Amino acid sequence: MTKSYVTKYLIVGMAVSALLGTSACSRKSGQKAVQTNQVTPPNQQKHESELDKDSGKSAQDGPVLDDDSNIDEDDSGPVLDSPTGPKENPQNSGALVENKPVLVHYDPSGMTPSQIFDASERQGSAAVGDESDVGGRRSGLRYSGAGQDSLRETLMRFEAKKEKSRRERDRSFARTINQVTFDVDWSTREAQVSVLMNGRRTQLNFHGQLSNDLILKSGSVKRGQRIAIEAACMDLHGGCETVYLKIQDGNGARVRTAHVISRTTTATLFTQGNGYDIAKNEEYNYFLNLLLNTVNHSGAVNTVNSLWMRTTEVIGGASNYVIQMGLLTSRSGQTSLNWTGALVKPAHSSSLNAPSEMLPSSSPIANTIRDSRLVKNDGRGNIQIAVTIRKGSVRAQEDTLTLTFGRIHKPTVRLQAE
Repeated sequence: MTKSYVTKYLIVGMAVSALLGTSACSRKSGQKAVQTNQVTPPNQQKHESELDKDSGKSAQDGPVLDDDSNIDEDDSGPVLDSPTGPKENPQNSGALVENKPVLVHYDPSGMTPSQIFDASERQGSAAVGDESDVGGRRSGLRYSGAGQDSLRETLMRFEAKKEKSRRERDRSFARTINQVTFDVDWSTREAQVSVLMNGRRTQLNFHGQLSNDLILKSGSVKRGQRIAIEAACMDLHGGCETVYLKIQDGNGARVRTAHVISRTTTATLFTQGNGYDIAKNEEYNYFLNLLLNTVNHSGAVNTVNSLWMRTTEVIGGASNYVIQMGLLTSRSGQTSLNWTGALVKPAHSSSLNAPSEMLPSSSPIANTIRDSRLVKNDGRGNIQIAVTIRKGSVRAQEDTLTLTFGRIHKPTVRLQAE
């Protein structure tokens, strides 16, 4: 790389985290990283209490999972035999290891993309599921996880132990589930679960009161929609950022069961791209300016002021992500940019090229984005999206920003066996 090129290429690092500092974390070779305050997502902004957010009572021993096909609303629900396979290192909260500890980064703030993905590779290949149809049947892209814990691996082992007929029956139901979200109003402890199914054509909503051990049961396999859910908050020290759900369908001759992990967390953002006016693209310059302002003037107008990652992992089915980026600008006020897509990756690599879709967004910047592509996914909650800004005038050229989103995790309890 020549010296003249380096001066034209900007690397911007941003972190939205739970820490209350605002000092720069690191600076080297033109790279910047900054720590900013956590911003609560809109659907939780007025209701979350400090007790439940950080230190409320959790299901300390973890939920006990089974697949009783005769479940009803009085059933205590799922049980898992003791898992087999690699042992887990308790000091690293579920990282699969052989003979030596592996460092797990729950918070990638201040890390460059290469540092994030290199650290993930040192943990070994992440657990992947079925082959997807993203990019065609021969693409080799498989649905992945999005966490640093052992929940996905445990559930995959549980599914593998079922007899073939039961496994196929349950998997046929799992494949109908597209996305699951879990939200809590902490002032009332009212929880709501939304399940998108059948190619996003069907949305089922469940709600109810969280129990003292942060478990929600709603619906019935015998009445109404004949769908029942049981959700358990898995955060080790309280809260519901990571949630395990058992969803059961009673519409056929036999009850079918799907196991799902839903995660909603803050994330860090590291941006790479060309500097101002290289492509004579004013729309690119505007977006880049917001990113630079976020580094230097966190919390001010014309910055990114919130960043949230939602992921769904259906065991035996699909995985997907939603990125919710909040922007505060003098031009448009509080707006958002939102991306979604299938959470896929090759079995033994983090690099890929898969579509990433823009969700309805209130920011005018959404109209300037011609294309988005998922280009990296480590299967542990770190993804990279290449965002191409259109050619908005005769003299302009398209230009691309590469956005690396790093999930900020919380340790989780383990699924228990009997």
